[in-house]
Amino acid sequence: MAFEPLEALAGELALLNTEAALRTAIGRLYYAMFVKSRNSLAARRLIQPNQSDGDHRRVVEGLKMNKRAAAGVALDNLRRLRNNADYEMGGQVNAQSFETAKAHAAQIRRMSASDWLPS
Repeated sequence: MAFEPLEALAGELALLNTEAALRTAIGRLYYAMFVKSRNSLAARRLIQPNQSDGDHRRVVEGLKMNKRAAAGVALDNLRRLRNNADYEMGGQVNAQSFETAKAHAAQIRRMSASDWLPS
């Protein structure tokens, strides 16, 4: 498997086990899955990203239309966790939050990795 810098950084940050590191780690996991999925869907002309906030929804919908519905749901759930980690400072983010994010990322990888372009 090729080196995946965003996923590697997420794992390293999670080892610090501080709230700040876990919040950042969840974001890195989300963007690792989002970018790989976006690039793959765009290369196969299943979506047309335009570098806007709408790309996040396009990728989820593109996965769902491409017989990867579970991956689309997992990416959407991972995005919600990332939003919580990035924007909800009153909410608690802990090791369990990261483990949930990691489980969503693993599901996306299982469902979609065969479609992803080489890094």
